[in-house]
Amino acid sequence: MHQQSLESEHCSDLNKIDIMGTRLQQSGQFFGKPETYRELGKHGSLIRRCSENDAWLWAEVATFVVGLAVVIPTVIMLWIDSDSRQTQRIAQAWQLVTQDRPGNSGKGPALEYLKSQQISLTGIDLSSGDNQSGAYLDAINLSGSDLVRADLSKASLQDANLSKANLLDANLAGADLLRANLSGIDFTNADLSGANLLDAELAGAQFGDANLSQAYLSGANLSGAFFFNANLSQVDLTNANLSSANLYGSNLSEAKLNAANLSGAYLIIANLAQANLWNADLSGAFLQGANLSQANLIEADLSRAFLQGNNLSGANLRDADLSGANLSSARNLSQTQLIKACGDEKTRLPEGLTVQICPE
Repeated sequence: MHQQSLESEHCSDLNKIDIMGTRLQQSGQFFGKPETYRELGKHGSLIRRCSENDAWLWAEVATFVVGLAVVIPTVIMLWIDSDSRQTQRIAQAWQLVTQDRPGNSGKGPALEYLKSQQISLTGIDLSSGDNQSGAYLDAINLSGSDLVRADLSKASLQDANLSKANLLDANLAGADLLRANLSGIDFTNADLSGANLLDAELAGAQFGDANLSQAYLSGANLSGAFFFNANLSQVDLTNANLSSANLYGSNLSEAKLNAANLSGAYLIIANLAQANLWNADLSGAFLQGANLSQANLIEADLSRAFLQGNNLSGANLRDADLSGANLSSARNLSQTQLIKACGDEKTRLPEGLTVQICPE
């Protein structure tokens, strides 16, 4: 009991001792009292004994509890406020994107913000009236976005990045995709009729059942692209790269394929009637059962191509290279068509037909 009383007294005295080892009397005068410390030292550290005192401990607990009572509600309020502001920004961006305002109206940055917040863009309508220009989205970055059934008809997407985006069933009729990065994009069953895809990057793109009639793809890179049953009638693929592309069953009637690279492409049962394939590279291409009636194959490279069972009625083969090509079961092919073509000893023709050897 005496020990506890002494500690309490010493704790009280601590408030009266300044950092210089002096003591403040009731009169306000200071005087040295070094023996005070020697006396207190006999009973251990003053601060330690005071911190072990129950009153001191409860004071610390009370301070901690009060701190939590202030901090936790503050944090919660800040979180709620931040979440509320984010929700408001998303709503404003969505309103800006969907409002009927053509041209450059800030829709591009708004779309990019929605994408950054992982907001689904499925079915979004960015179309405009018949007499208005489409949305201005040049150089926009929507790579990997979900744009299933989106309406981007007439939109300006020059230099845009839509790589690996999903545009299944989307409408891009008349859209301007000049130099756009569309590698790995999914255009399955999409409408790209009349779209401008000049010099676009479309390597590995999916065009199954898509409509690209009268689209402009001159100079585009379509290597390894998938066009199963796609409509490419009257499309402009001049100087395009379609190497190893899969065009199985596609409609390429009246297509412009001048100087196009179709080496190793799959054109089985494709419709190439009246297509212009002047100077095109079809080396090693698979054309079994394809329709090449009235096609222009002047100076085309058909070396090592597979042409069994295809229709060559009226096709122009002048100066075409048939070296190593297999035309053994080609239909409607006449000797007249082969007069100015050339081949080699590996060229296989229907029975009764011959071809001159190509000059080295």
